[in-house]
Amino acid sequence: AIEEQPWTEGDLADIAYTLQTGREAMEERLGVIVDSIGQLKAKLRGFAAGQDGLEHVYRGKVKQNKGTSAIFTADEDMQTAIDSWLVKGKYSKLLDLWVKGVMIDWNKLYGSAKRRKVSLPTYPFAKERYWVDKIGEHNGNNWPASAEASVIHPLLHRNTSDLSEQRFTSTFTGKEFFLGSHIVKGQRVLPGVAYLEMARAAVEHGALKGRRTGIRLKNIVWAKPIVVGVQPVQIHIGLFPEGNGEISYEIYSEAETVDAQQVVHSQGIALPCRLAETPALDIHAVQESCTQNIISPEALKTRTAGHDGIHHWLEEVYVGEAQVLAKICLPSCMSGAEGQFILHPDIVDSALQASAGSMMGTEGNKPCLPFSLQNMEILGKCTSNMWALIRFDNGSKDRERLEMLDIDLYDEHGAACVRMKGFTGKR
Repeated sequence: AIEEQPWTEGDLADIAYTLQTGREAMEERLGVIVDSIGQLKAKLRGFAAGQDGLEHVYRGKVKQNKGTSAIFTADEDMQTAIDSWLVKGKYSKLLDLWVKGVMIDWNKLYGSAKRRKVSLPTYPFAKERYWVDKIGEHNGNNWPASAEASVIHPLLHRNTSDLSEQRFTSTFTGKEFFLGSHIVKGQRVLPGVAYLEMARAAVEHGALKGRRTGIRLKNIVWAKPIVVGVQPVQIHIGLFPEGNGEISYEIYSEAETVDAQQVVHSQGIALPCRLAETPALDIHAVQESCTQNIISPEALKTRTAGHDGIHHWLEEVYVGEAQVLAKICLPSCMSGAEGQFILHPDIVDSALQASAGSMMGTEGNKPCLPFSLQNMEILGKCTSNMWALIRFDNGSKDRERLEMLDIDLYDEHGAACVRMKGFTGKR
């Protein structure tokens, strides 16, 4: 994960903070002290290769050190010593205790300094599953005809759960409208934003059981695009409930080999929640403030060469100071399909392409593909006519990786439907 994303030295503390406070500490533990991204890579490589005697690398098992953990938990003087080590930065002592099972309040390391959580992989092996929705007689992937005929959602075709996994499976042929309108370098690529709707629908049908509640997605990473060629492609989404009420999910495919190795395309975390009402946006006022440039759909298509089809739904793009306002309109011929989605793939993807086209130059651009998203609040259903408000740092000069964006989608009346925070794309 570190090699795939261009982290800088300034991100190192945020990576540490995310792993310390955003992950559940488990039985097997590893702690590493480093002061650079290069050191972190080297020590992780050495550990993975089985090297012994690595400096400032600590490993332990909780069960083998329950006595040590119990002593430090029960003794107030020991807790005082830990707090003192946190203040003084005694990292070696802290890690030596933590890998043995002693609880450490890592937030005390940072004092009043504010750190941010970044998008990092969750535990791929932590797949505790405790329920099954439907069980039918099947042979491999050949399910009964009644199951094939009953499609749950355009992106979520059937429930293929068994005693080992809560799972939904979809088969894409390439004839789907969201593939026909999303051509990247001549290939039909499933829009990255479609993964978000797939995850939302899976959580709604697999975990909420019809309960009316909001859904928040977070810590989303896109790892590998789904390309649909001549042959149909089968995609699975697995749901893995966590002890804190969150639901981890993985969108993956399986190679057609004997060992059937999985290829993970995207993963993230879903959280059922109650979402507060937000005030309506004054679209006219925002439009009047975006006076730096007005980009036509034709010009936008030129700026994002290699990404065909989706630009037809962008009617107007207004560029302002560190923000973009884009009007998105689906054609009347798609009104039927539009009603089946909460997050319509073409609408959300149009917002991403509007942001990419307005930020980048006009020569040699590659299509914008999603890379990570910190948080998404789903407040309401996308309609056929939407406004997208994109806020970004217009000082970016990196053509390979876009700056982090915040993207909000509003209906014609200015009511918020979707709020995305911390989106990062790649080219």
